[in-house]
This record gives sequence, C-alpha cells and structure tokens, in this order.
Amino acid sequence: MATIGADGIPQLTPNWCEHDGTYVFLNSVLGRLKDRNLRARRDVTIMLVNPQNPYHWMTIYGQVAEIVDETDAKCGHEATESIDRLSKKYLNTTPYPLRAEGGEVRVLYKVRPLRIQTFGKP
Repeated sequence: MATIGADGIPQLTPNWCEHDGTYVFLNSVLGRLKDRNLRARRDVTIMLVNPQNPYHWMTIYGQVAEIVDETDAKCGHEATESIDRLSKKYLNTTPYPLRAEGGEVRVLYKVRPLRIQTFGKP
C-alpha cells in the first residue's frame, strides 16, 4: 500500500486487507505514520500480488471514504472486528494477538476504489 507523506514522497507499507465488494478495508494503529498520512491525504494505491504467480497482480487506485477509530462509541466496534477478521485470515487466530503492550487504538480505513489495473493471468 502506498500513501503520500508530508514531504511528498510515497510511503510504501505491506498491509493486510479485505473487501466487501464496495470498499477495500485497511487497518492500522492511531498515530502511526500510515494513519497520519491517510488522514492528511486520502489518496491511496494498493498493489496485490498473486502469491502463486508474481506475474499476476492488481493495482487499486482509491480514496479513503471513511476512517473509523476503535474508540468511536457508535462505530468503533467495526475497527476491532476488522482487525480480528484480518488476524483470522492472515494468522489463523482471533482475536488479533499482536497488540502493543500498554494498548493501542486500531483504525479502520474504508477505501473506495476509483480505478483498478490488472496484469497477467491467474
């Protein structure tokens, strides 16, 4: 995933993701560089590579449509549920076991795809 930093340089970050057919969901921690960049500049590029065929990939150009902090009384549960689903998908365990000692606030980013580019055959 790439965002643009305050210095105008792209920030690239490996990131777990999921989708619901409308949005691509990303999850991070409040205050991290990725979080600060996504709040300041909502444009994002996500590149997905087929693990069985590196010549088959998809790039999603999108914009963050909504940001949900885990501490939000009404919708915060969405951020918690998202990181737990991602943990199940990528680590085969839930709830998410890698929270920082002393706590952290998870953040859910709902990305609206604007353009999708693909390359190669599955």
